[in-house]
Amino acid sequence: MYPRTYTTVVAFLITGVIIAGWIYVLNTSPTSRDETVSSPLQTITVRHRYDEGEHRYFGSINVPTPCYSLISQAVVHLELEPDEVMLNLTASADMEECEPEVTSKIFLITFKAEKNALIAATFNSEKILLETIEVEEEESVVLIQ
Repeated sequence: MYPRTYTTVVAFLITGVIIAGWIYVLNTSPTSRDETVSSPLQTITVRHRYDEGEHRYFGSINVPTPCYSLISQAVVHLELEPDEVMLNLTASADMEECEPEVTSKIFLITFKAEKNALIAATFNSEKILLETIEVEEEESVVLIQ
């Protein structure tokens, strides 16, 4: 081969490497990677009362339409020290068609656990934060704010 042909081949190889590197950098930049971007957790306000071994959590959470029902339950792990409790809220559509209108649904969850139990919560399997208002013994836990 002639020196000019070698130069042309080397120039094409270098150009190809530069283009491949540029494509790699663009495809791995933080804005285009398939990474889960963490958004702020939803926070709901709940009223809490502890009385004689029983916790009562009362609050409300928004659902997409009035046709959704809300199921609330507590999963208590008494074998852990301290007790750990997961408050699970699940919304599901009761009807197939319903006008979209964000609606607040009320819940009350009651469970037995020690006073210093660790409490966490989920809404439709997504972690949520609880802003807890402690209720005095004389007050009703179900007073709506």
